[in-house]
Amino acid sequence: MSCGVEVDPLVQITVQKLAVASSLEIFMDILPSYSIRKWSEAEEKQQMKKETKILHEYEQALLRHYQKFLKQLDKFCKCNMKKKLNKIKLTPKLVESCQMLGVKCVTRLLAEQYHFNFRQDLLETVVPLMSYKDETIRNICCESVETVFKSDKLGEASFDIVKTICKFVKDNPTKSHPRMLETFLQLKIKEVEKTDQMAKTKRDILAKKQKIRMMSRKERKTFKRLKKLDDDLAELEAEEKKENVLKFHTKIMSQIFAVYFRVLKREKLGNQPLNKCKILPVVLRGLSKFAHFINIEFFDDLLNSLLNLVLKADLNVTESLNCVKTAFVILSGDGQALNIDPYGFYRFVYNVLPKIADEKRIDYTNILHGEFHSA
Repeated sequence: MSCGVEVDPLVQITVQKLAVASSLEIFMDILPSYSIRKWSEAEEKQQMKKETKILHEYEQALLRHYQKFLKQLDKFCKCNMKKKLNKIKLTPKLVESCQMLGVKCVTRLLAEQYHFNFRQDLLETVVPLMSYKDETIRNICCESVETVFKSDKLGEASFDIVKTICKFVKDNPTKSHPRMLETFLQLKIKEVEKTDQMAKTKRDILAKKQKIRMMSRKERKTFKRLKKLDDDLAELEAEEKKENVLKFHTKIMSQIFAVYFRVLKREKLGNQPLNKCKILPVVLRGLSKFAHFINIEFFDDLLNSLLNLVLKADLNVTESLNCVKTAFVILSGDGQALNIDPYGFYRFVYNVLPKIADEKRIDYTNILHGEFHSA
């Protein structure tokens, strides 16, 4: 009915849309809360129990059909670019409705099923739409990413998202919308690993593992009887989980800072001068929020870049104050150990005070305490 030659295109598209919406609800109900591991060739050939074989065949069928469904959703999301869907020419209203359905489906899957397989396939569809020209679609995609950032306890999914966004920004600096980078501000990262701390944690975990392995059977029984072995194993598991969280959070911040520094270091992004670049304000806001995670060896170079920005880049007052705030955050943390004179920033703040008095649209006092907002 959805692909007959003489069927009206409106009927064809309506049937396809209903099929997509129904399929989404089915997948939302049957997708497991874990990622299905791909079996090796040796595992595929080995003998297995009947129940295991049935489960394996079911999982493989689920993966095949789910991947096909994601490809269909990708077509729906991109139908506006081709003005057709599955060889059916679309009117503007049909384009809009099909695309919106596809966007709502992929963003729901990303927000609620990001732990399952083919997460990268979802990201390849969603991330470009985070800079889409339509504000509604753009916000839906960005909000789904923010949902993942808030609910992802381990950080692995967040890292995949950040890595994909950073790659998009690197490849398309002038097409990247500020709303895309604003999602980084929703990351709940409180700690990252330093190099020496990372090595020490790994050594401690390996030492505890080795100690447990080297125990004799008698010692293990004694430990179990005293409930110490279980406590040690639980502690070890907690330490490993914490290490994994710190590892992913460290990787996330590394990706984000790479984008931020790339923007600050360039005089132009594409054909745009830096002070006209639309992503610069959100980059400065991000730097001011995450400045305490920056490694100390980058402080001197970053502070020079920030000072050059406020003195030479002809920024507006808000952007300039965010530069100053970032510098002060750096100098109030690990930067206290460095012999850096903040005179240039102090001088700029005093010079900009008359401009702050003239502009009443923004409550600038909040910039030095957190996110600024419209008054």
